[in-house]
Amino acid sequence: MKLNEEQKLGIREMLTFALKYQETFDELYDHVLQSLECLPGNYTDEFGQVMETEFGGYENLKNIEEKSMMQTYTAMRKRHRQNIASFFNWPTIAFTALLVIAGGFIDKNPATHGSLMEFTYISALSPLLVILYKRGLAKYRAWQTGVYKKPSIKDRYILLAAGTSCNLVCGFSFCTRNYDFYGVTTLVVFVAFSIFTMSLFKLYNQEHKSTVAA
Repeated sequence: MKLNEEQKLGIREMLTFALKYQETFDELYDHVLQSLECLPGNYTDEFGQVMETEFGGYENLKNIEEKSMMQTYTAMRKRHRQNIASFFNWPTIAFTALLVIAGGFIDKNPATHGSLMEFTYISALSPLLVILYKRGLAKYRAWQTGVYKKPSIKDRYILLAAGTSCNLVCGFSFCTRNYDFYGVTTLVVFVAFSIFTMSLFKLYNQEHKSTVAA
């Protein structure tokens, strides 16, 4: 069956209303088109059949999207852990060692101890700020061009991970507000958040490159 532009637009509008994320929208839209184009008959008769037999009905689309989101989160958590682990493999471990040594020297000096912790807080906040900036820029471009794009599941994961990092920083800051920590404690916090942040940016770049390549 050959679909015309009006029929394709109708499918897009239906999926736009039912789905929240761009990845699932693209995947299901392509799937519906391919299924309909492989069937004989007419659009009116076959569309409802495709929705029922292949997706369990229109009302089941959100359940499909939820399952897809959980699968994406699982894959991204695995890749994020791999990125973190890479800082303890050769040759990246040399960089990690230099980070620890530099942090140790900076922390020993009371004049620069505060700067070290401030840098840690900023590094923990930076992924969150980048994602929020990207979202704001996307909305501005959509407003200018009239071309709207749904939010990304992958960006949502990075936003949640960055938010968790920020909460941990704020929690540490609150718990230690009446103390001056030097030495191992400060160094561990500095190195841990630095590695977490760099691995999160690496994950963002990996997902961005895979999206552009697709």
